[in-house]
Amino acid sequence: MASAMAERFKPYGWLCRAAGAFYIQNLQAANTDDMVITWRCWYSLYSLVCLLAFSTGELVFVANNLRRLYATVRHFTRSLVVVIPAVVIVKVVVNIASAIFGSWAMLEFFKKSAEHERRTGFDRKEHRYGCRLSYLLRFFIAASFLVHQIANANITVRMLDAEGNSFFEFALKSGMLLFNFLFFIYDMLHFIVLRPCCEGLISYVLQEQNTLKSILESDYVFVAKLSGVTELERVRMNVASIANLRRVLNGAWQYSIMTSAIVLLTMSCICIYGVFDEGVPTDQLLLTMSYCFCSTVDLIDIARLSQTMANEGEDVIPTAFTQA
Repeated sequence: MASAMAERFKPYGWLCRAAGAFYIQNLQAANTDDMVITWRCWYSLYSLVCLLAFSTGELVFVANNLRRLYATVRHFTRSLVVVIPAVVIVKVVVNIASAIFGSWAMLEFFKKSAEHERRTGFDRKEHRYGCRLSYLLRFFIAASFLVHQIANANITVRMLDAEGNSFFEFALKSGMLLFNFLFFIYDMLHFIVLRPCCEGLISYVLQEQNTLKSILESDYVFVAKLSGVTELERVRMNVASIANLRRVLNGAWQYSIMTSAIVLLTMSCICIYGVFDEGVPTDQLLLTMSYCFCSTVDLIDIARLSQTMANEGEDVIPTAFTQA
């Protein structure tokens, strides 16, 4: 049976695999030795095709959008029209690079997670982390992505005249949907991967909290001081293992997180300027605003999960050290 971490990651892994951006094979295998990364395979070719398709679509969209807006907006706004796709492309490139070069770190993360679960006897049902706020934030992410999709579709259809040719119109809409799917996955790749992994780590910490409480609530104080020392030492070792898993995860995606924050700040400034510039078309403004909102909510969700994990860890570590 696959580890709880791999099981939690499964739907997110499907999305990443569909976009050609997740290179670990046999992630759901019961034996961690079966988890491998193989570059000489058909999936690598599929991944390359997805990247080329996205690159082509991005170039066509950016070129046509620049041509459409360049003659209708002011000089300073023209420079912003160039900056918007530039910073987004930088973010996507960093995400793809992190996915490729961080594959070995992610493989190590999933293998160590499975080892941690076996060593601690982790119960995935009892300690599964869930929060209503998480579902609410993800609803807003999906809603903002839908708005972004509609705005992008409106711009794309108007850029290319497909009236009178049903086949070309169908091909255009299909290509647009594929491009938007790839863009969403590549742009949010680090958050898509980090979210289930952070939730899994929080579940690990909650297990250690419950273990620690069961030790300290014992009525037999003297027995607890004799036999509980070993349990407290085990809790400390498990918490150190969780901290190591967090470091491995951060090592794989730290540059993507940093780039995402910089891009979000840049896009937010452009978005605020666009609100007060009457020369910016409504559809372009809506496209930028929906992107900023989606990225902001995603960043908030990941920051909240990271802070939750830190808070839960702070409740365990001091108690474990002072009670030994």
